[in-house]
Amino acid sequence: MTAAVVKDPAPTGVLRASVNLGNPLPAHGTAQSPGGVTVDSAREPGARLGVPAEPVCFDAARKSVEAMAAGRAGQSDALVAPPA
Repeated sequence: MTAAVVKDPAPTGVLRASVNLGNPLPAHGTAQSPGGVTVDSAREPGARLGVPAEPVCFDAARKSVEAMAAGRAGQSDALVAPPA
């Protein structure tokens, strides 16, 4: 995989995945130890890109959208999981 392909979804070398812990169906646990299908779904693209996947956890969808707008969660995060 070329560096340019990896740089788009993971410009810092880490794929940041937005995780909504406020919705227990796709995600559960704590910000320090999240789990569920959302977290699993974030790990696979990271593995394929050869970069770590870092869950960025929120307790509400609004907070996830605000984080993406502020650049604390990347554009690829929205593709991995619904806004938190």
